[in-house]
Amino acid sequence: MPIHLVAIDVNGTTWHAERDDGGRWTPFASAGLTIAEPYSVSCALTDRGLQVCATGAGRYVHTIRFDSSTWQAGWGNFLPEGWPDGGADLAFVSVAGFGPRLDVCASGTYGDRAWDRVWVSTRTDGGWTRASAATSKYRPGMTGVAAANVGGDLHVLVRAMDPDGTSHLVHTIRRARTGALQGDHFLEALYPNERVLGGFPFLAAAGVAGQLHVVAGDDRELRHTIRIDDSSWQNTFGSVRAAVDPTFAGPLTRPATTGSVGNLHVFAVSDGRIKHTIRLTREDRWQHPDDASRSGFGDVLDRMPASSGTRPAAIRMVAAGGV
Repeated sequence: MPIHLVAIDVNGTTWHAERDDGGRWTPFASAGLTIAEPYSVSCALTDRGLQVCATGAGRYVHTIRFDSSTWQAGWGNFLPEGWPDGGADLAFVSVAGFGPRLDVCASGTYGDRAWDRVWVSTRTDGGWTRASAATSKYRPGMTGVAAANVGGDLHVLVRAMDPDGTSHLVHTIRRARTGALQGDHFLEALYPNERVLGGFPFLAAAGVAGQLHVVAGDDRELRHTIRIDDSSWQNTFGSVRAAVDPTFAGPLTRPATTGSVGNLHVFAVSDGRIKHTIRLTREDRWQHPDDASRSGFGDVLDRMPASSGTRPAAIRMVAAGGV
């Protein structure tokens, strides 16, 4: 199955490309929307195809790229009833695919106050469900958010901020069978030596081979960890740069993750380019996407064939979807 990559450039233009199982990329093609002041973008594969949500400048939009490689006619609004304050100032969005359904998780603000929960709405062929809470406890402020399908359950990661400015990285689960929310957990309790975790505003998550992979980033660095089963986490929340290529000096920000053929693919924005690396789950090591003999970061734009169409301007953010 291909990996789908959705990017938004500095002009707010949306783009789409695919990477096949052999590592070959299609050129970026327009995804049919320019969004003013883009803030976040997320995508996931469902039975209907690739579903994409984006936010920016008071817009909260959704579209589908069907398996026939055609796009839904236009981008629609993904704000059904139930969002706080009608969805005003919704900021971060993250989606997860579950067969025929798409779960859309979001956080935002009321004026100068962040929402005190992450909210989720589900889209099926019958339309959108009313939004409900996706985190089990109220927090004074919720900002960055990431969602993933792990074994049919919805896993949610969120950056929560206390009134005194202290920030936390919080994880919770909504069980598929019952819809019940597992209690929220602060990840810094698992990683007491990683006190900077709450300072990472950009989050990405993916379910790969029954495990939850979490990538957290700021404007320079990425950290990665794994939830191995219902009770245990990897014992480090390690630097992706240090593991993949410590000589790479560019920024790594705005992470996007997805699974493909049982491995984790990580993308990040670096000076307007898209860097890409792979974590082999069975071998527990990182791999360069273009050279299986070593670790390293590839450059997505360098691997794309020349296109007669318009190429993206400098990349601002990316989203990835696969299986």
